[in-house]
Amino acid sequence: LRIPQAQPERNLSRNRTGSFIAVYLKETQETGILHLGLFIWKRNNRFIYGIHIQISKDEKEKDRRLMISKTKKELNTQEIEALCASAGLTQIENIHPLGAGEFNAVYAFDAGGEAYALKIAPSADTPVMTYEKNMMRSELFWYEQLSAHTDVEIPEIVHVDTSRSLTPSDFFIMRRIPGRQMNETEFTPGERKEAAALLPGIAAKMHRITGDGFGYPQNGLHDTWAKALQSMTEAMVSDAAAMGQSCENGEKTLKLSVNMRIFWSAFHAAW
Repeated sequence: LRIPQAQPERNLSRNRTGSFIAVYLKETQETGILHLGLFIWKRNNRFIYGIHIQISKDEKEKDRRLMISKTKKELNTQEIEALCASAGLTQIENIHPLGAGEFNAVYAFDAGGEAYALKIAPSADTPVMTYEKNMMRSELFWYEQLSAHTDVEIPEIVHVDTSRSLTPSDFFIMRRIPGRQMNETEFTPGERKEAAALLPGIAAKMHRITGDGFGYPQNGLHDTWAKALQSMTEAMVSDAAAMGQSCENGEKTLKLSVNMRIFWSAFHAAW
């Protein structure tokens, strides 16, 4: 089924439960990317599950697999060149999408013989969870922390724009470090053992960084993890209600949290 937009049509046959499956194939002519999708709905058209994979037709990139979600901002060549120009980068070449992430979009490109990546957040009007709002700014904060307090190798950030004047999204440009994702790499037994030994050390360096509070920086920090987790849960329950859905586990967690506070208050008072 070839369709003009990356959305499945809803005219496919339904099964006895009222659910239906939509499959689509779309080709983006400009980038030579094939879009393959599978979406499943329930009787009330409630979205249950979706997979969207991009497969590059370029022979050099034939192994590249890209997860696409409705939060990932799709840019064309002209838009990417304009954002790069704001960073003083011109003569942009070899643009292609990167990454299996599900939230931000990442585009690799070359400029002046150097390898770069542009990472762009969802548009400001894209519906997201409370903790996801302005999440890219927290990512940039942690790049700064890692650079200042550890020797963990991270990409150099060469340009940041959170003004949303050029595009209604935060974005930044970083130098691209050569490498492959571990799950896409064929290790020898010795290499896998070496990688497994390196990861805990990297994580330990990251965990030695201390902050001023607990929680998501973009949502405000708290003085204990208990308060931070309660705030996160309250936000999740509120987000679900705003979408006309219930979050039973979240509501149970909040009730348990209240009861535990009452218990410990009584315990300390008696003690």
